[in-house]
Amino acid sequence: EDSAPKFMSLFRGKVGNQGPEGPSQIRYVHYVEAMLYSGIDPLSLREVMLTHLKIPVMKSHMKRPWYLSFSVRCMRYVVYDSGRSSKDAHVIGNDLGALVTIPANVIIWGDTRIDFYFHKQNSSTSELNRKHAFFLVFNTAFYP
Repeated sequence: EDSAPKFMSLFRGKVGNQGPEGPSQIRYVHYVEAMLYSGIDPLSLREVMLTHLKIPVMKSHMKRPWYLSFSVRCMRYVVYDSGRSSKDAHVIGNDLGALVTIPANVIIWGDTRIDFYFHKQNSSTSELNRKHAFFLVFNTAFYP
């Protein structure tokens, strides 16, 4: 029995490689547009101080607060991991509409990716006890 079709049927309805319409491709089209029309130099590794991150408290956080840690990568290298610098995860919840400020204090440059991780309540922030939650990507050339 051929198991490949059975295996692929598990992925029906899921978005895989999205081609030129995918978010990362659109982002790079905007990069090229900025280079051509705004004089932004994407090859300059502009350094920016990331002092903190702000995360809004939403309704879903009221039922079950989020316990988060994060890591920062610049040009694919880890430059900061809050799980390594602090033993406690940051708590997001309890005050609907509030902005929770998470300190970072790290210098970032170039293509930057910030990954956020879920933790169980009162658990260790070690890499073994965290689950990837979400991420964001940007280039510092676009920020003053």
